Amino acid sequence: MPIAVAAVSTERIETMGIISAKDVQLLAPGLNFETSYGYAQPYIRGIGSQSPTPGIEASTAIYIDGIYQPHAAGSLTDIFDMAGVQILRGAQGTLYGRNASGGAILYSYAEPVLGKSSLKMTAEYGNRDHALISAVANAPLSDTIAIRLAGQITHYGGYLRNIVDGRDWGGRTSYNVRGKVKWEVTPDLTADLTVEQFHSDDANATQAVRGPKEYCLACNLPIPGADLNPTEGYFDIATNSHQSSWDYDFFRASLKLTYAVDDFTINSQSYYFNNRARVFSNQGNAATFSFFDYDPDQGGKVYGQDLSLVTSFGGAFDFMVGGSYSHADDYNHTTFNGLAFGGLTDLRTENFVPTTSTAGFAELYVRPIDRVTITLGGRYTHDNRKLRGVRSPSALLAYDPGADPEFRQETSSNIFTGRAVVNLDLDDFHVYGGWTSGYKAGGFSTVALRPTTIITPERIDNYESGIKYVSPGRDFRANLALFYYKYRNAQVTITDLSAGGDLPPAEWPRDYDSLDHERDIECRARSTSRKRSSASCVKLRLCWRRERARLKPVAGSRSASRPIIGGARSMAA
Repeated sequence: MPIAVAAVSTERIETMGIISAKDVQLLAPGLNFETSYGYAQPYIRGIGSQSPTPGIEASTAIYIDGIYQPHAAGSLTDIFDMAGVQILRGAQGTLYGRNASGGAILYSYAEPVLGKSSLKMTAEYGNRDHALISAVANAPLSDTIAIRLAGQITHYGGYLRNIVDGRDWGGRTSYNVRGKVKWEVTPDLTADLTVEQFHSDDANATQAVRGPKEYCLACNLPIPGADLNPTEGYFDIATNSHQSSWDYDFFRASLKLTYAVDDFTINSQSYYFNNRARVFSNQGNAATFSFFDYDPDQGGKVYGQDLSLVTSFGGAFDFMVGGSYSHADDYNHTTFNGLAFGGLTDLRTENFVPTTSTAGFAELYVRPIDRVTITLGGRYTHDNRKLRGVRSPSALLAYDPGADPEFRQETSSNIFTGRAVVNLDLDDFHVYGGWTSGYKAGGFSTVALRPTTIITPERIDNYESGIKYVSPGRDFRANLALFYYKYRNAQVTITDLSAGGDLPPAEWPRDYDSLDHERDIECRARSTSRKRSSASCVKLRLCWRRERARLKPVAGSRSASRPIIGGARSMAA
């Protein structure tokens, strides 16, 4: 059991109106969920990644029905027909320990129900042309087989007016279709098959809202008589017709086998993903012409297998042991155009990023005396990642003249993470304390226009203690947690497009090698009576260690204006 976990029921999800992945941040203190260019950017206790792309994952892991989701874009699914959501705060070192230096978010879809037929439909309409239609049907096919079908269509109208062509921007349309089949093969063996398809079209132009001149790159161009930011109201934009639009498709299929006999349960998960995200953005922001067109086409295919054995003796000890394997063939193909490139057109780089990850993990649960449980666990992970880049003639001329159009790089790592936790159960009070280590795999920050800096794995140690209280009537809950994070090799990347990719650490404006992150207090109280209320407070203290100024500034580069903890931050000069 994780040290700090917030478990959210289906009832609470529906009561709070949670309909998208971004809404999940309303469910627990210390969780912030941002999005940019179609990427999921969850932060738990301040730890997250601003630019997770093929080649470097996010610091907060996302699992759907127990399966790790390596693609940040693939995590922006709609929230409907759920069995529940769990937020695991703090580094995860064993079962959910892959790329979880900040924590993990677990989504569980509702399961088919044997022997029961049901139909549920929902429709809503709101201002700015918001509309939602969803339907869920459950039907038994026999005494041992049931099927559950769910679908949802969501539309958000635009809230920004483009004065160039009169179009509304900022809207989104998506559909999600899911099918699940449950088969009780025998009283001991159950098979669950899940198939899901998701599509989203987004016209997001928030970057083009009129703001300070320093945020409008094109506004700084010395073009006499040109009105490069001609908007009038706060919700007016002035942009070419391709400003920050993106569309996304993903397909998921998984087969789960559960065999439970006596005190042993064996779980097997086989899965396949295929996703694609296409974005077009003009980084001139408020420019009415093509200034800095950024057109990435990224995605990939993933297949893998997870196995675990869990015991339930109920005596002095229990254990869990397992392993996982996954292989991903990801890509990030990007084309640059516009006035910023001095007349060069079709600056294109194709990045191919295959990744193989293998892991073994185990946990031992010891109960030496009544009410006390000691958890000891460990995880060993081997990651191998390759990068192959192919440049167009224009990109080669601009960033790596005279070099071969193709380049290759490779990196591997072997990481051990662990946990040691003591839990004391005092009926209404639950007290815990312990240590957990986590990691985030290394790799490459794409887009890479030439051989790029290899990002080494990030490590974190989490020391935490806390107390939880549930009133006898279960109508009041309160949590208090104190923790201290110690980083080793915090991942920070600074991208300078004038240099063709990431800056090597020797050229960083500051040193991020070591980082301490301290949370002083986290608390949450909630009444579960008929009249519900909730309150939470979070206090964070952050300090960089060994920070020093560089003697030689790098032209065209800049450092983070605020620290983004635990993730690769990509910044365009």
